[in-house]
Amino acid sequence: MSDWAAVARVVNDRMSLLDLTQRELSERSGVSVATLRKIQQGDDQRRSATTLAAISRALGLADDHLRRIANGARAATPAGADG
Repeated sequence: MSDWAAVARVVNDRMSLLDLTQRELSERSGVSVATLRKIQQGDDQRRSATTLAAISRALGLADDHLRRIANGARAATPAGADG
């Protein structure tokens, strides 16, 4: 079972940290605003590795970061994210 609530927390926290809007993240990642909204709300729907990688990159995270979070890994603080 995937932990989409954890993915939502990571995406929302990182967007807040980077002061990004949904539109800006959409433009950076190539993922639609509608899909981002569902991810941010923790919608329990399977996402492709490609989509998660694009969002991860756009948020300055490793390509596999969100996929690992969805699979139960704990979120690590990216370098430079602590202040």
